[in-house]
Amino acid sequence: VVEALELIDADNLEAVVVVGGNYLPEHDEKLRTAIKSARRAIRLARNVSDMPELMAWADTAVSGGGTTCYEMAFMGLPNLVIVLAEDQRAVAEGVDEKGLAVNLGWHTELSPVKIAEALTRLLRSPEERALMSERGQALVDGSGAARVLKIMEGKTLKLRRVRAEDSRLLWEWANDREARGVSFSSEPIPWEQHVVWFESKLNDPRCIFYIVEDAGGTPIAQARFDMDENEAVISVSVGPDFRGNGYGSMIIRLASLDVFRNVEHVNLIHAYIKEDNKASVSVFAKAGYVDAGRKEIHGHEALQFILKKDDLN
Repeated sequence: VVEALELIDADNLEAVVVVGGNYLPEHDEKLRTAIKSARRAIRLARNVSDMPELMAWADTAVSGGGTTCYEMAFMGLPNLVIVLAEDQRAVAEGVDEKGLAVNLGWHTELSPVKIAEALTRLLRSPEERALMSERGQALVDGSGAARVLKIMEGKTLKLRRVRAEDSRLLWEWANDREARGVSFSSEPIPWEQHVVWFESKLNDPRCIFYIVEDAGGTPIAQARFDMDENEAVISVSVGPDFRGNGYGSMIIRLASLDVFRNVEHVNLIHAYIKEDNKASVSVFAKAGYVDAGRKEIHGHEALQFILKKDDLN
């Protein structure tokens, strides 16, 4: 990589080479010699205590294909990845496929010229670096541990049928700004209108209406299924205080499976999603729903996703 830096035509290029405490002595001397004889200023940093600060300073990086790639993605740092060990191949290929890094391949098959060419292209394209940075931070947001915990907690999520006393809570959830924004009818719902609608759903034998509770019995979401012969349409929303925790796909999957399990004649569930609601598209896909084209709903072009009972067998 130091040799590659020598081949790059950039007057103001600043470079820092970072090595850890386990860097082998026989390589250390070679590295020192290469840096000392380089025509441009290259700083050697050992056992860096504040890597986030260094990553924030840099415009791009060249790294191995280990978990450091995820740290760089979180920091929004575009990087070129060199595969140094077999267990790094999957990470290198994955970040390249997602467009948040460039996989240069196996280290013994690389030359300084190839590294320099790839690095030059990236340094000369601020647009590409910005795009890679955006993709990286979208994929790795630092909340992974919290999501794992939520998945583990998801085993304790439970369904119960909606009761009369849930009416106001559901009305408040429905009138939340975000909920209205993704609805096919974005106008606020008057209380009187909600009361009539809610009463009709409670007494409709073709409607299965769930409240989803966490382990402590706190309502966190609602899932409703309106049935027509052997098909149903799902409507789901997560309470404002519980969004962003990875509950969505678990709730959809849990409620959908319960319908298939307990309503024998239902073998297909539809979900209709506004075109610009990318978050819901992702959540339904994670829950096992598949794209089934488009359909007009209340005057809006909608994406249609379906889940078949047969696909679960």
